[in-house]
Amino acid sequence: MLFTVCGALTHYYCILYAVFLSLCCGLYLLFHRRHKEFLLLCLAQIVSALFSVLLFPFMLSHIFCGYRGVQSFENMADLTFSQNLAAIVRSFLGIDRKLLGGILAGMLFFSVLFLIRAAGNGRKPLLRSLPSHAAPFLCCFASCLLYFLTVTRIAVSDDLKYFAPMYGVLFCAAVGLVGRWCRHIPGYQYPIFALILLLAMGNSWRNEDWPHLYRSSQELLDATEACHDTDCICVYSDPLEVYTLYEQIFRFRSATFYTAEDLDGLLQTPLFERNELIVLTEVTQDDAADTDLLLRIMSLCPQLKTYSRLGDAGYFHIYRFTG
Repeated sequence: MLFTVCGALTHYYCILYAVFLSLCCGLYLLFHRRHKEFLLLCLAQIVSALFSVLLFPFMLSHIFCGYRGVQSFENMADLTFSQNLAAIVRSFLGIDRKLLGGILAGMLFFSVLFLIRAAGNGRKPLLRSLPSHAAPFLCCFASCLLYFLTVTRIAVSDDLKYFAPMYGVLFCAAVGLVGRWCRHIPGYQYPIFALILLLAMGNSWRNEDWPHLYRSSQELLDATEACHDTDCICVYSDPLEVYTLYEQIFRFRSATFYTAEDLDGLLQTPLFERNELIVLTEVTQDDAADTDLLLRIMSLCPQLKTYSRLGDAGYFHIYRFTG
């Protein structure tokens, strides 16, 4: 219950994983005729869902009416087979590279062999013939697989953050499987176990590009630092995107914000007389519109003769105008 409630209030995609995990565990309980535990599982998840909605009722409108939710439902209906297959391959390789250092395919292969061997003579249904220690791994694997296939279908982008709900379970299941395999190698089980984990973690660390360190922005920060005595104006359309400029705008002498419709207000300030000006414009798919905006600024400030692009910050391009 705690997992479902906290997950639902943190990451909506966690609801999907909770559904698939409950489904797999529920089927396992039904196969073993553990009906009382099955009913308790259903009751716990229903109560968790109701409690989550009571704590944050707006989640329903976010999921079913918000723009991200609408995009997800559209992807479910409109994504072609080839697009879906490409998304599956990209996401699998990304998770494998970042989480397990590129050894996930091998682990899945040995997992299948492990489950086949655990199934015994093959005359019994697979779920009933599995030993008790193998069933949790199978449930984890099946729920992760269902979640993975669903998210690759509905996610609005290839961002691996959408797979976050299954990372912990997948990693723990992988460690458990490695430990189980190593038990069949007496005398070497602990060194081999440590070697496999070190290989996975070392490759994962090496493969990670650490994007949130923003190392590539150092050159831009140096360039804007040289303009610390220059005023800047920011032309925006969505106020929610301005927060990405926090690190940049405080490096300039002043920052003034305009919408494209209100840009003529620049004439009412001393800024239009400056011989040097920093201009931040929103990133758009229309390069011609961006150019028109820059030319409009030059028409408002005729003493500004040229401009050059310093770089990008968040959702904005950064230009330097000089006279």
